[in-house]
Amino acid sequence: MKSTILIIESNQERLVHITDVLKSDGFSVIPLDKWADWGDLNKKVKPDLVICNLVVSDMDGFSIYHLLSRNPTTADIPFIFLSETFDRSLFRKAMVMGADDFLSTPLDDLELLQSVEIRLEKNKKIKSLFSNFPAGEEDYFERGSLLNEFQKFSNLQTRKYLNKKEILFSEGSQPFELYFIIKGEVKTYRMTQDGKELITGLHYDRQFIGHLPMLNRTPYQESAQAMSNSEIYVIPKSVFENIIFNNRQVASFFIKLLSSDLYEMEKRLMELAYSSIRQRLAITLVNLYNQQRVSEKTTPSILIGRKDLANILGTAHESLNRIIADFKNEGLLEIIEGGFKISKLDRLVKFHQ
Repeated sequence: MKSTILIIESNQERLVHITDVLKSDGFSVIPLDKWADWGDLNKKVKPDLVICNLVVSDMDGFSIYHLLSRNPTTADIPFIFLSETFDRSLFRKAMVMGADDFLSTPLDDLELLQSVEIRLEKNKKIKSLFSNFPAGEEDYFERGSLLNEFQKFSNLQTRKYLNKKEILFSEGSQPFELYFIIKGEVKTYRMTQDGKELITGLHYDRQFIGHLPMLNRTPYQESAQAMSNSEIYVIPKSVFENIIFNNRQVASFFIKLLSSDLYEMEKRLMELAYSSIRQRLAITLVNLYNQQRVSEKTTPSILIGRKDLANILGTAHESLNRIIADFKNEGLLEIIEGGFKISKLDRLVKFHQ
């Protein structure tokens, strides 16, 4: 059996035709006439390629591509757009977004098969270049392979040692270095117009920080501050750019990292907009539990100050205190020095569902 192709096409006659053509060439096909049907399948199967019409009954094709490309599990799947007519502006938009091909209907069967074969073969070759790339991100960090790649290109192996509350970089400044947290905890934050601090991210051991502005060639859009005494490996901008352009393994890693960052950012914005403070606190505690690898600690606890926690949630300190008191009374957590101890993780997890 060849690769699996996902087709999203509301025109039933065309959906059947494309399905038949692909199946006749040995492909496994998932034909859908609306985007909503993918919700029941996305956890069960990962297609090798997606063919999608620009106009689908319940969502436009550009939005579908946007959602798939922002999800780390589907970001690397080749994507072919279909359009009723060839429009140069639509074609340009699709290519700028990162699509792999743009075909107009009525389709030529041979052109369709050639496009599918070319995109699959190209993706296969790219993946073959990563054959020595460890399968799991955790394993890659544990081995230090990615960091070693940077060290090969650099004569300097600079480290910064930050004390608690010391600034790593400031909003508005130009990025000249990439940072890898060897040991410690770093928060990123922005200042609102009324002078309040809004935490945009928490970063721990074996995580990179500061890559987005260097890739975008823009000033830092946030500040970074150590939450505890931290040891940071410093990678000069010239080294970062050199290896990004010369090492496909590292380039692929940061593409997926950016995709994950954007996905998490969008998810957090949705949580801030539509979830109650109670839900947001539960979700944040579970995220911190996983990020801080609490289950691996001798003393399993989440270490974070209430001020920082309030700034993550975007809520007043007083409101946070009331919810913490409620969670304590419900037996969900215990209050300890410097943070919290989760008593009933399973009940907090249910807030995600």
